[in-house]
Amino acid sequence: MDPASLALAERSAPRYTSYPTAPHFSKSIGDGDARAWLANLDASSSLSLYFHVPFCTAICAYCGCHTKAVRQDAPLETYARTLKREIALTAETTRARRVASIHWGGGTPGILGPSRF
Repeated sequence: MDPASLALAERSAPRYTSYPTAPHFSKSIGDGDARAWLANLDASSSLSLYFHVPFCTAICAYCGCHTKAVRQDAPLETYARTLKREIALTAETTRARRVASIHWGGGTPGILGPSRF
């Protein structure tokens, strides 16, 4: 590897996993804001959806993802209900749009189990 590329590879840089990035999240943004943003998307383009499941049974030493180890069903049930509400909100505003892809990440999405999917 050439020295310039190596210097870039060794540099510490932010890890962008969402937009806006987590430090820019705010409780002042509500359903109305989300509906307005969704309504302003290009109606002819397709959607790519990402569902983040922030739970695992254990935290891996190498993991840099936003996740939490859980051993009880209550957080999973609450999260699944909340995710269903968000899917419904998005569907109301984007009903005519084609979904090109769905990605599940986390955490460990399989922790939800078949009944919650």
